[in-house]
Amino acid sequence: MIQSPYHMREGFIPVAAAVHGLPPELDQVLETIGANTRQVSQAIPAGRKAQFSQYFTPLAIARQMAAMLDIPNGGVLGDAGAGTGILGHSALALNYCKPASANSQPYSLKAFEIDETLHAPFLANLSRVSGFAVAQGHQPPQVELETDFNAVAEELGGLFDTASHTLDAAILNPPYQKLPAQSPVAKYLKSRGLSAPNLYAVFMVLALEMLKPGGELVALVPRSFSNGLYFRSFRRWLRENSSIEWVVRFQSRSNLFKADNVLQENVIIKLRKGAPQAEKVRVTLCETAETKPLYEHLFDSKLMFGADLESIFMMPGSQQEVEAVQAMLNQPESLESLGLGFSTGKIEEHRYREHMHRGEEAGKSVPLLYAHNWDRGDEAVKWPIHHPRKPELLSQNESTINRILEPGTYLLLKRISANDDRTGRCHPAIVTHAQFADHEGFALENHVQYLHMDGKGITCQRLARGMMRYLQSDTVEMALRVISGTTQINKADFEALRFPSWAELVAAGS
Repeated sequence: MIQSPYHMREGFIPVAAAVHGLPPELDQVLETIGANTRQVSQAIPAGRKAQFSQYFTPLAIARQMAAMLDIPNGGVLGDAGAGTGILGHSALALNYCKPASANSQPYSLKAFEIDETLHAPFLANLSRVSGFAVAQGHQPPQVELETDFNAVAEELGGLFDTASHTLDAAILNPPYQKLPAQSPVAKYLKSRGLSAPNLYAVFMVLALEMLKPGGELVALVPRSFSNGLYFRSFRRWLRENSSIEWVVRFQSRSNLFKADNVLQENVIIKLRKGAPQAEKVRVTLCETAETKPLYEHLFDSKLMFGADLESIFMMPGSQQEVEAVQAMLNQPESLESLGLGFSTGKIEEHRYREHMHRGEEAGKSVPLLYAHNWDRGDEAVKWPIHHPRKPELLSQNESTINRILEPGTYLLLKRISANDDRTGRCHPAIVTHAQFADHEGFALENHVQYLHMDGKGITCQRLARGMMRYLQSDTVEMALRVISGTTQINKADFEALRFPSWAELVAAGS
């Protein structure tokens, strides 16, 4: 592993403190913009905030992102989904700390904000940055403020032409909203072989396309694009059109937008348009935006991204995680080569509630298992447990028969786990043929995943036990954190794992 040769740029971390060598007026300007942004955010009704996905960037994050950008002299900066302008204005203000010279050219800001009620605070913040620029001997920025960024996509005929490449850099905290498949932008991107299932991915595509070759994009986005099936073509597009140069991870998914009670794992990612993928990617792990990094290294891009352009992006946060991933990848078997399948429980509570009961109803029923039927460290599920709010039986009838598993040995997993090291990411437990011998099968609620053989039980119980022990290991725990972060484990993530040989697993399960 190569220790990072990078020196932290002034203003990157710690962002909460005054930055050495920069004028104190910069902190005053940014603190005023941050306070104004918080005040505007608090005044927006919850319904409107959800409608436009208006979760404004905290000042600490804005400073971090601004310090990650290199904007050339007189460059054009893009800020889509600008809100009050905290990102674009922070980036400009940081550049006005550079000494002015006779060759200094005015910067330009091309901003988009669909909610026109935010234009007034945007312009008020702009006036503060303009005043700071003049005080530092620079010309004030030239600013163009437009409304709907997706309107850029209405002119999609020329979007992917060189004439539209007008930005030197872009900085984004795009909206997080599902993209309707029938929207004009979704249809257009699909016609170009690109699926972007969420607005934040669309914003990244459009912003990258507007960059000049070699231009930089820094974006605060959910981690969800880095794994899973839905974002495969988006990952391919990113790999084909940019070099991923820097990823900033945060240890908790609850503290970035804590003022809005948003629980979501986000990363800051820096891309360079049109460049071949850098051999090394800078990865920074922070506890919060206000603290010094816990860890920073340069990682081999081949380890992070793999040879397949659509493969999962692995984002290690420590030397131990790198070693765990490498150890896991060196194992000889896959789920497929072991003859195992991965599925999710087929009983969605809201759809099958009328068929679920506690045992008082007459007629045929089978046990219904939830994620709460076992705890971390348990090797077998507990049933019944008489949960006060959860039915423990499922009626066996025409509506449910195809969603009931036949008796056998299955390895169960919790689809969603708590976001802390004490509980971990992987919670395997076993159901055996003998456990429900008095029933014609059992059913699994949708928050339970399971390993099987062609939809039926695992024929070798020692294989199942050996697999359970392997999945309980620290190696798999750390590898899953690298693959899927703190989000739920999905099929594609699990299929990315490698496993010991059949003989080794059987021996471990003896």
